[in-house]
Amino acid sequence: MKPTHIFRSVVLSCALLQTAFGQRFGNLNFEQASIVSAPSGYTPGDAYRPISAASALPYWTVREDDTVCTAVWRTPVALDETSVALLTADNGFYSGYVPLQGSYSVQFYAYAEVPPGYGYFRTASISQTGVIPLSAQSIQFLMMYPPVASGIIQAGPTITINGTPINISEISASAGVMTMVGDISAYAGTTVDLTLLCQATPGSFPADQNIFTLDNIQFSTHPVPEPSSVELFCLGAAFIGWHFTKRTKKKS
Repeated sequence: MKPTHIFRSVVLSCALLQTAFGQRFGNLNFEQASIVSAPSGYTPGDAYRPISAASALPYWTVREDDTVCTAVWRTPVALDETSVALLTADNGFYSGYVPLQGSYSVQFYAYAEVPPGYGYFRTASISQTGVIPLSAQSIQFLMMYPPVASGIIQAGPTITINGTPINISEISASAGVMTMVGDISAYAGTTVDLTLLCQATPGSFPADQNIFTLDNIQFSTHPVPEPSSVELFCLGAAFIGWHFTKRTKKKS
């Protein structure tokens, strides 16, 4: 066989393999961002210092509610406005809002009770379709609650695979940055839609808002850690204490 024929066969085989096994997830650490002006007539129209969503978050689709966005905020911390913002070291607004690692992170903000008629949105998300590695057991990522949360604003993401939320938990924390983990072993080796969602629960202001920053998403071969013996002991002690108190109240 001629060398050119061999080359064509290899290229064709690679293309077929990619079709068979699907596309890998890309830009999971958000470091492929570039700052480009938002296109004319960008969505959402309330984006502050808007930049192109496609350039800021390549591989990802940005949505507010079910609307695909062509822009994201260049400046973080929207005030009572749902948003997706690209965090950089020079965001030009609040100095405390910087990337968790590297040059870029993504901040999500959701406002559950947008007044009627304002045309704003209630949820913010980014999503991507790709293949979860065959050996993957868990998904891990970095997360931080911005200072504005201060325990009074909701601060936590919803991670869904093919629309189904997965349980996530904290496994470590350092300098306010938490490492979160969730079990994705059931989806290993399959093509899925991965969505990182920010949504808030209606309630009294400001608890009807949700804000957090994410970075460095990874698929890990390690399963979700089991609770440590100390945690199990504490849970057991708490249950025994609750049970004892309940019996004491019954006797009295």
